[in-house]
Amino acid sequence: MRRVLLFALIAASSTALLACGGDDKQGGDGGGKAAGKAENQAVATDVWVKDVCTGLTTWITSVSDTSKLESIVAKATAAEGLRGARDELGKYFDGVVAQTGTLVTRLERAGYPDVDDGQKAASTITSLLTTVRDAFRKAGERVAGVAATDPVAFQAGIGEAMSAMTAELASAGKGLGATLSGANFPELESAGKKEPACKKLTQ
Repeated sequence: MRRVLLFALIAASSTALLACGGDDKQGGDGGGKAAGKAENQAVATDVWVKDVCTGLTTWITSVSDTSKLESIVAKATAAEGLRGARDELGKYFDGVVAQTGTLVTRLERAGYPDVDDGQKAASTITSLLTTVRDAFRKAGERVAGVAATDPVAFQAGIGEAMSAMTAELASAGKGLGATLSGANFPELESAGKKEPACKKLTQ
C-alpha cells in the first residue's frame, strides 16, 4: 500500500516540477491578494509571480503530504480490508481535485503579468492545472473501479491507475517549459529567480 501512495506523491511532485519549468506561479491557496483581483486584469509582474508561486507552494504541500493518508489507509485496510483502502484513496483524490479546482479559480482571479503575451502565460498555467485536476479526477474514477477482492490484483489495478495518471501529467506538461521559457518571458524568469516563494518550488 505504501507503494500505491508513493505513486500519488511522485505524480504530485512531477506536476510541481513541470510547473516550475517556466516560472509559472499562481495566487492560489495562500493568496489573499489574488482573490481580490479582477479577472483579465494586468498586474505588476513581481506581484503576479509571488501570488502564483505562493499558491502553488501551498497546493503542492497539501496534495503531496501522504503521511497522514498512509495511516488512514492502513487503519481502513485493517478494519474493512481492501474496500476500505480503496474508499480512502478515493477520498484523497476527491480532495486533490477540489483543492486543484480552488487553485485554478484563484489563478483565474489573479489577473495576468504586465508583460508581452502575459495573458498567454497566465492561460497556459490555468490550462495545465485544469488538466492536472482532470488527471486526478480520472485517477480517482479508475481507483473506484478496481476490484477489492484479491490483494495482488488490487495493487496491480491501483498501480495501473497511478501510472496512467503520471503519464497524463507528463503529457500535460510537455511543451510548458518551452512556452513559458526565459526566452519567451524573460521578465517572468527574472522575477521568479528573485521571489523566495518561487525558490521553494525548486528545493
